[in-house]
Amino acid sequence: MSKPVLALDRRVELGKGSSYTRVLELLRAGARAAGLDYVDWTAGEVPASVLWSPDPASAPNSPVRWVPTLHDITPLLPDGRPKWKRWRNSRRFRRSVGALAARASRLATVSDFARESIATECPELSERLRVVPNFPAGTFRPTEAAPGEDARVMAELGLPSETVLFVAALRRHKNWEPLLRAWATLPAELRRAHPLVLAGDAHRARGVPEKLARSLGAERELHLPGRVPEYALPTLYRSAAVFAFPSIAEGFGLPPLEAMACGTSVLSSDRTSLPEVLGSACAYFDPRSASGLAELLRVVLSDPKRRAAMRLDGLTQAATWSAARTGAAMADIVDEVLSSPVAQ
Repeated sequence: MSKPVLALDRRVELGKGSSYTRVLELLRAGARAAGLDYVDWTAGEVPASVLWSPDPASAPNSPVRWVPTLHDITPLLPDGRPKWKRWRNSRRFRRSVGALAARASRLATVSDFARESIATECPELSERLRVVPNFPAGTFRPTEAAPGEDARVMAELGLPSETVLFVAALRRHKNWEPLLRAWATLPAELRRAHPLVLAGDAHRARGVPEKLARSLGAERELHLPGRVPEYALPTLYRSAAVFAFPSIAEGFGLPPLEAMACGTSVLSSDRTSLPEVLGSACAYFDPRSASGLAELLRVVLSDPKRRAAMRLDGLTQAATWSAARTGAAMADIVDEVLSSPVAQ
């Protein structure tokens, strides 16, 4: 029996957790859609012709052809931290780029924007960069799997419905603070009808959201559930009035696309990859303008007909990103790598 053509590298998933688990699940679905024979790999001899890693982790100790994914150049971007911290992250990133340049057969990234950004900052990688997009998994859909499921999950989470929802770690480049400030300036009645949920790991924020909400007189309507379990995310999206994503640095931007797939109206930053991924199906805003976002929130939350139209457009847009599209891009890279006599 011939060995599988593709091995998916699970080392990063085991070391870093859920976000990598989600990426690997998308790669598995893409491989199945493309008819690629694949196995999971964590250690020992790589039992395939090509090893695909969802992150630019250390290269395998094997002559196998290696295709890592480089999602973005976020470590090189200014984010408000002290210069010495940025320098440290930049140096670490540049070192990993050196390892990629020396070892990778091809490199996958997740959008045209990411490819262009990486090629500009790391020209030594440009000839080997290929785009393999993400997509919303099949669990993200506009209807619940069983009657009463959404109500049960929301009760379990202890969260209200009809919220203004944000899903991401509360990190600087996710730009959650202007969202909180914008929402807090809404009329009190509108704010009570649409509480704000910042769902994501908040350890780097260190109590700042609570303190800021208190200073703005909006602490009663703010909810900070932390990282929500994967199984609960579709319900959380479906239960929101709008999903707001003010990020200033995205390689792809999966959360707003997942929200669209669940039939939720999306308001998005107009920066980096987000217009490429979300198309014309959402309302865009300048992520540096809290006042502009506040006005957009007020208008959209006050207009059910507009939200209904946005939901339909979002479902159509989300469907353009699929396992078949991702799998076809994966298969192209595998064919290209295997047809090359040596890694280039």
